[in-house]
Amino acid sequence: MLPGSGTTGFVLASRLSENLSTSVLILEAGGAHIDDVLLVPQRRRWLYLGNAEYDWGFKTETQHHAKDRIFAWPRGKGLKGNSAINHLLWNKPARQHIEACHGCAWQRWLDFGNSRHSKKSERFVKPDHDTDVLTYDTTLHREHGAVVTSFPPVISNLEADFRKVLLGY
Repeated sequence: MLPGSGTTGFVLASRLSENLSTSVLILEAGGAHIDDVLLVPQRRRWLYLGNAEYDWGFKTETQHHAKDRIFAWPRGKGLKGNSAINHLLWNKPARQHIEACHGCAWQRWLDFGNSRHSKKSERFVKPDHDTDVLTYDTTLHREHGAVVTSFPPVISNLEADFRKVLLGY
C-alpha cells in the first residue's frame, strides 16, 4: 500500500508492479478531480491554492532567518498530489547549483535527485519547437520512465528578451 497518488506514489507503484508477483494499492485521501475545470487547463492557481478541496493547507515552522515568518506550504490534495497544483512542473536542480553546493548538508538529496534512481522514473520528450530558446542536456534525462517530462508547448515571446537581459545583452 502506498499513501498518496502524487508523482512519487505513481512512480513507486510503477516500479513495484514491475514484479508481476506484487500487488500495489495506492490510497488517496483527496478527491479525484478528473477533468476539474480549476485544474484543466492549469491557469487558475489562485483559485485552488489554500482551497481545502485541493490543498492540505500546511504551514512551515517559524522561519527565523526570514524575520520569524510562517509561510504557506501548498501540498496537493487529490489525484496527482502536488503536481496537480504546481502546474505539473518537474524541477530538478541545475548542474551549476549542484556543483555550487558541494559539501552542503543536503548534498545527499541533490545526489539522489540526479542519480540513476531518479532518472529511471523519467521519460523525457525532446521539444520540437522553440529549439533556439530551449536548452537541455540529454545526459541528465532518460526516455523510458513512468513520468513524462518535456517543455511546455508554448513559450512566450518574453522568453527571448528575458534571456537577453540575463545574459547582459
